[in-house]
Amino acid sequence: MCQLTREAVGGLRGCATRATSCILGVWIACAAIGAAGCAAHPEIVREPMPPGASVPAAYVGIIGFSAEGEPIVAYFFEGREPGILIIGSIHGSEPGGATLCEHLLWRLRDGTPDDRRVVVVPKANPDGLLRLRRENARGVDLNRNFPAANFRRSSTGGPEPLSEPESRALYDLVREERPGLVISIHEPLGVVDYDGPATEWAHCLAERIRLPLRRLGALAGSMGSWVGETLGLPIVTLELPRGAARPSTAASWEAYASALLDTIAWPEPAEAK
Repeated sequence: MCQLTREAVGGLRGCATRATSCILGVWIACAAIGAAGCAAHPEIVREPMPPGASVPAAYVGIIGFSAEGEPIVAYFFEGREPGILIIGSIHGSEPGGATLCEHLLWRLRDGTPDDRRVVVVPKANPDGLLRLRRENARGVDLNRNFPAANFRRSSTGGPEPLSEPESRALYDLVREERPGLVISIHEPLGVVDYDGPATEWAHCLAERIRLPLRRLGALAGSMGSWVGETLGLPIVTLELPRGAARPSTAASWEAYASALLDTIAWPEPAEAK
């Protein structure tokens, strides 16, 4: 599968082959189309949120499809540039990212902190998330499949960079948005990591979420390596604690979401300008 062309999205609702229930009660019709004739990196098409939708985003977009045809959905909140991109559950065995993104979307219903542009992708690996499996449906670790300078061909990272539709979708989104900060949510190490010029943002998030700041190193083909080292953009990796997907109370998620909101509002550090 590949991303939707503008023409395909234009007739999406009328000729959809199936409908997928997306988070927070928003229904998006999805067309099952083949890769033939699709541009390699088409423009991402955004649709206005329908009246009365429970998500307050200005636009919702299908940025691509998984290996098994599941839509990868992004929510776009308009605001000043540079924007912030937040990605959940690129590893399907780490559902805490998707859950935290859902809570964050609810918290954004009154607007983004400091009127900042924010893009949220709650489920970057929908096939893996369905199975609670780290890799995508083709057995590739998406967080080893990016075109970083340190990419290594392997059964884990894929035969070549961006061999997987999910990593291509995120690649296109980053290239189009050129965010001022990327936050990728993982688990279960219980630390805050960063790559590129993201020191101040990482310190802000670590302090507010009460997790230690720890540099894990630039992993081969990871999003951190690609965004932070190859592109030179700031990226923070939030590693939620083990079992974070099943907190005993909603207060835990509220604290995590509040920490993300504080980080979004943090002034753009001089090192990132």
